[in-house]
Amino acid sequence: TYKDLSKARTIAKKLQTDYIGHLHQIDTYFETKQGRLKLREINGKEAQLIPYSKDYQTGPMKSTYSVLPVTDIENVKALMDKLLGTIVVVDKKREVFLIDNVRVHLDEVKDLGTFLEFEAVYNDESHKEQEEKKVSELMKTFSVSQSDLLKKSYIDYFFYRDYLQSMSEVLYSFEGPETIVAEFKRTDLDENVKPEERFHWFCFDKGKNKLQKLDFESMGKEQRNFKQASLNFKNENVLFIYQDKTHNLKKVKPLNLSPLFLEAVTAHFENLNK
Repeated sequence: TYKDLSKARTIAKKLQTDYIGHLHQIDTYFETKQGRLKLREINGKEAQLIPYSKDYQTGPMKSTYSVLPVTDIENVKALMDKLLGTIVVVDKKREVFLIDNVRVHLDEVKDLGTFLEFEAVYNDESHKEQEEKKVSELMKTFSVSQSDLLKKSYIDYFFYRDYLQSMSEVLYSFEGPETIVAEFKRTDLDENVKPEERFHWFCFDKGKNKLQKLDFESMGKEQRNFKQASLNFKNENVLFIYQDKTHNLKKVKPLNLSPLFLEAVTAHFENLNK
């Protein structure tokens, strides 16, 4: 995620060699055995069918794709849904800058957050290392660290969110510059399970992308105590004391929680269910 798109916009304006502008993109993804297939509607006026394959990892991802113009949008969408099945729809507002052959995308994704994406477009595979260096330099310029990088696409983080919503609800969620703290209540378990199986508190180190399950010990009206930490409520915010450090955290909506945090919590619950 990239919280300050206005900062990114200022930097992009200084470096741009061309400006594409604002795009409202609605991507409808269809079921596939391999790779991905999406119908992209742009500004409600044009559409493209885009099959692609991407090497997902934390860092530069190679993407092989084709762009097929679509004229009969609604008919094609209905046919693809009938033939393959729709799995998710991603609605985003994207602002596009060009810095030489690198597309810089400032994305606002509905129900997911704000993001910054660099896309180096090239045809000669021998240029791969050179293009990766370009992107690495842009990361430094835009103050993007390795820990900020997502290793999946937007669609995957919607899957994580939907999975968590299907088996739990978020009772509390707080976030600061370095830390996320949240409580999940499992809704998919029998009524007679123990409280420690029903309620789960987590602390997430954003710099290290590390999830810590907090062991609950006691609670008061405005306090929660854990084996590893303590949490003190202060109006809409909390003071979270962890490893001898006090974090001032603000209340956030569950839908606004970091995708990396949702991915880590999903992995935790999936391991429990094995």
